[in-house]
Amino acid sequence: MSDPKFKEKLGKDPEDWRHAFVPRNGFRFNGPGRNPGGAGTYGTNVFLESSKPAALEDMIAGVKEGLLLGRLWYVYPMGSPKQGGFTGTAVADSYLIRDGKIVKGLAPNSVRLQDNYRRILMNIEAVSRERKTPLVWAADSIRHMPYILVRNVGISAVSGTVRETEK
Repeated sequence: MSDPKFKEKLGKDPEDWRHAFVPRNGFRFNGPGRNPGGAGTYGTNVFLESSKPAALEDMIAGVKEGLLLGRLWYVYPMGSPKQGGFTGTAVADSYLIRDGKIVKGLAPNSVRLQDNYRRILMNIEAVSRERKTPLVWAADSIRHMPYILVRNVGISAVSGTVRETEK
């Protein structure tokens, strides 16, 4: 983008192609440091986008009863990778939604997401235009992730009850 001969070299105005130069990389976490690793599917080369992205507020407004899950930790596969099962615990930034409004925060470690990647992908109803950079433990790469609205997700309470925060 900063090459003064960009247009001359490529025949296009770089400003017309700014969207194509989103910061991305192909490095994978293979132990300490960044390694160019083998070809495969990694968080740095998978993109979830929509031709009709939604605002997060509009996504929430359409939910009669549900959860906004923020930070997930201890996300682990269940069974073989081909089955696609996984589990993870919501530890922060998670909320209860009723009639299109966030009504309460959820206490950390009170909700477990337990589902299947294929089912999640097949039940996506909306993808936000907003991207967040989540806190990821033990990962060298940076991810830019949208909010996604998913119907019928497998959620269970940890220790029998879903605890709400005071807010």
